[in-house]
Amino acid sequence: MALYVVPYEHGFLVYRPLKRLAFVANAAMINLIERLRSGAPAGDGASHAAAFLESVGFFDPDPDVDRDGAQARTVAVLCLTTACNLRCTYCYAAAGDAPARTLPLSAGRAAIDEACRNAVAAGAPSFTLAFHGGGEPTMARREMRSLVAYARRRALPCHVTAATNGCWPDADRAWLLDNLDSVSLSCDGAAEVQNAQRPAAGGGASFDAVMKTIRGLDAREKAYGIRLTVTDATVDALPGSVDLLCRESGCASFQVEPAHAAPSASSKPNRGSDTCSEKKNQ
Repeated sequence: MALYVVPYEHGFLVYRPLKRLAFVANAAMINLIERLRSGAPAGDGASHAAAFLESVGFFDPDPDVDRDGAQARTVAVLCLTTACNLRCTYCYAAAGDAPARTLPLSAGRAAIDEACRNAVAAGAPSFTLAFHGGGEPTMARREMRSLVAYARRRALPCHVTAATNGCWPDADRAWLLDNLDSVSLSCDGAAEVQNAQRPAAGGGASFDAVMKTIRGLDAREKAYGIRLTVTDATVDALPGSVDLLCRESGCASFQVEPAHAAPSASSKPNRGSDTCSEKKNQ
């Protein structure tokens, strides 16, 4: 059973992704689920809660997932590095707290080969290479360039995309704009919000660097979306941040991600906690 129990406000979010089932529960419900999973009886006073779990099919087996036929994976998602040039207050990966690790090129090539083979077998016109976080993928400069070149030489065209903080070195900016077909860009909004929540590794501002990347994406007419993370300390600034980005960018898609139980933008981040599990998309 694929099951996730995530702390949420004063309770828990219970999530069974393959069943497309999610609900908010208290500690008593979590204890009941554990008892029933172990084969123990529900116990006194838990009959209504147990009936609810039965009514939604909570303990039904996960459905089969077709991994070989028409649903074969045609996207190679690579987490290139744990290194990062920012120190976001709500970072789930604690990037920069430990020696950086980088994905071996052999592993990246193997994933690219599988995605391309699956696309060919499915009769797809192309496959996708996606660079993701856990660090800032553009910091693995050598690996990214090598893997993009490798993907471009496969039997099908490759769409290259990246989730990035947009704080690109000037020396790499032109290459990234030339070689990324689309971008998912993290920018938390107005300068005071961005700089407080997403400071540079050395403690400096990051807003100007992100805006320079946004202007470059607009000039090249690249497809991109912007993700804004909101904390308790900055939620009131969200309308102004969205207004600014609407005026100063050509972005057509915004995704707001509230970070629950995150430290305030002005406090020292608790970067050792698993705040990823406390972050919900909307």
